[in-house]
Amino acid sequence: MKLLYSILFALCFNCAAQVSTQIQPHGLAALSDNQQQRIVKWLNSSVEKTQASLGPLPHALLPIYLHPRYIAFEPVPWGSVKRGDPDGIELHFDRFASLRQLNDDWTLYHELAHLYLPLLPYSAFWLSEGFATYMQNRIMHDNKVINSGQFIQRLSAGLERGRNQTRKMSQPLSELSADMWQHGAQQRVYWSGAAFFIEAELT
Repeated sequence: MKLLYSILFALCFNCAAQVSTQIQPHGLAALSDNQQQRIVKWLNSSVEKTQASLGPLPHALLPIYLHPRYIAFEPVPWGSVKRGDPDGIELHFDRFASLRQLNDDWTLYHELAHLYLPLLPYSAFWLSEGFATYMQNRIMHDNKVINSGQFIQRLSAGLERGRNQTRKMSQPLSELSADMWQHGAQQRVYWSGAAFFIEAELT
């Protein structure tokens, strides 16, 4: 565990500790009053859980760009980090999802975890995606969103997917990371990075 947090500190060398992070949602006007209250609760709760596991976010203000959908097959089908000054997060979500469904979804925890690292070059995306992939599960486990059995099952299944894809793709990881979407190498890239941080935590 000490090694893991040493790595995090080294990677986040430009992070200034903040007492608290204030979210700045954009796109709430498209929702009803009840929906707005539910979404703000979800966003604040996710930030609180993330900071409980990883410490203060390196942002005093966090813009979150909301895209509610009328049709979605999961609570949060898409999310991404928008790098800028300040960094922000973009979220596409089911406007009819319950607070429980939103809190149980991994996407926002993943994107928030990304903010603890600076923007890395494409060849090092295995590191940033691996960190966010592992930490989304760590955050959810630490805050009792998932139990220990689910935590182990999710990691085991993900590592197996990464292992299977590694057998089929022998290129250097840095090469696949630089163009993982064209190669369809997300499983190897994400889970090779996750394995690195799992090993760091166990060291």
